[in-house]
Amino acid sequence: MSLRSPLGRVLGLGSARSGSSHWFTQRVTAVAVAVLGLWLLVAIACLGALDYGTVTSWLARPTNAVL
Repeated sequence: MSLRSPLGRVLGLGSARSGSSHWFTQRVTAVAVAVLGLWLLVAIACLGALDYGTVTSWLARPTNAVL
């Protein structure tokens, strides 16, 4: 049993401290994953043949390799 008040138990653990930065970071990374996932699906759909040679040459391009 604690003698602390409800405010005293949660002091420093709300969005006024570090919670808002974690929330914002999660939203930014979620948008980045959505955009990159969409790019990957479109790029693979436009690739044509999915044999080993085609895919390795596609991955050898600097833009595709970085993304």
